[in-house]
Amino acid sequence: GKIQQRKQSRYMKNWFNKDLLEVFLLFAAWRIWITVFALIGIIYMPLYSRDLLGGSIDNYISSPIFWGWANFDGEHYTSIAQYGYKDLQHSFFPFYPTAIKLLTPAKTLTNLNLTGLIISNLSFLLSLYFFRKLVVENFGTKYARTAILSLLVFPTSFYFGSLYTESLFLLGLILSFYLAEKNLVLATVFSSVASATRIQGVFLLPSFFSRVIFNKKKSYLLPGIASLGGLLIYLYFLKSSTGDFLTFYNDLTPFGQQREIGKLILLPQVFWRYIKMLATVDRSSWIYLTISMEFITGILGLWLLVWGYIKKLHPSYLIFALLSCVLPTLSGSLSSFPRYFVVIFPYFILLGGILSSIPAFWRVSVFALSTTLLALQTMLFVSGFWVA
Repeated sequence: GKIQQRKQSRYMKNWFNKDLLEVFLLFAAWRIWITVFALIGIIYMPLYSRDLLGGSIDNYISSPIFWGWANFDGEHYTSIAQYGYKDLQHSFFPFYPTAIKLLTPAKTLTNLNLTGLIISNLSFLLSLYFFRKLVVENFGTKYARTAILSLLVFPTSFYFGSLYTESLFLLGLILSFYLAEKNLVLATVFSSVASATRIQGVFLLPSFFSRVIFNKKKSYLLPGIASLGGLLIYLYFLKSSTGDFLTFYNDLTPFGQQREIGKLILLPQVFWRYIKMLATVDRSSWIYLTISMEFITGILGLWLLVWGYIKKLHPSYLIFALLSCVLPTLSGSLSSFPRYFVVIFPYFILLGGILSSIPAFWRVSVFALSTTLLALQTMLFVSGFWVA
C-alpha cells in the first residue's frame, strides 16, 4: 500500500509541478486576452459578411462569442462530424471531426461546437506543456519561456482556441518528437494522428529519418514510417467513397482565393506578386493588413530557416520547417500562411533563442507589437473578416 502511494505521489508530482502551473497560467492569460478582444470586436466592429459564420447566421447572431470561434473552416468540421463528408469538404482531414463526433454524446450542432472548442483548447494547453519540456530537454531552460511566449502572442495564435485543427495537429507533432525516445508506441500513435489531422504530418517521415541517419536514433524509424499511416487510411477512404485518391486536393479549387491550383509557381514569383499587391491595394482596406501579414510571415519563415541553418538547428527540425513553409507556396500564394506558421514549432524554438538574447526593451517591444496584432486579428476573425 505505501509503495503504491509513493508511486502515485511521485507520478502526481511529475505532472502537477511548477512548470505545469506556469504553463497553465500563461494559457489562462492568453485565453482571457483573446476572449476580451473577441467581445470588443463583436460589440464595436461591423459584421463583415453573413456567410461562413460559425453555426449559420441565426446561431451566430444569438451568441457570437460562442459561435464566432467556428467561423469559416469551423463550420465544415462540425458539419462533417454531424453528417459525414459532403461535396467540397474532403480537403478537411478526418481526425479532428471524427474526434468531435466520438466525444459528443448528443450530436446537436451546439454540442458538437462545444466539444470541438474543448478539444482545441485542451490540446493547446497540452501542446504548451510538452513544448516546454521538449525545449528544456533539447535546448536548456534559458529560452523555454520565451519560446512559449512567442507562440502565445503570435498574431494568429487565436486559431488554437478556435474550432480549427491547429491545436490538435500541434499536439500530435510535439508529442511525436518528444516521445520518440521515451515511448515508442505512443510516438507512433501520435505521428499517425498528425497525418490524419493535416497533410503536413507526413513531413515527420523525412524529419525522423534524418535522426536515424545523422544520430543513429533507430527509435525514430517506426514513428517516421507511421506518420504515413493517417494519410494512407484517409486516401483509402477517399478512393472507396469518391473513386479518387486526390479528392482532398481537387476539392481545394473553390477555396483558392489567390491560389492557382494545379500550377507550380516558384517562390520568387510568389514574393514578386506580393510586392505588386502591396503597391496597388488600398492601404485603408483590411485586405491590405491581411496581405501584409502574409508577406511578412513568408519573409520571416524563410529568414528563420536560414538562421536555423546558421545556428545548426538539428536537421529534423529544419526539414520539417522547410517543407511546411514551402508546401503552401507551390500554388503561387502565401494565402493562410500566417495560420500555417503557428504549427511550425521549430520557428518558435528559434524565436525563443533570438528574443531571449536581445535587450529586454526590444524583447518587450516585440511582444507588445505582436500582442496588439493578436488582439486586432482576433477581433476581425470573430466579426467575419477573413484573416488567414
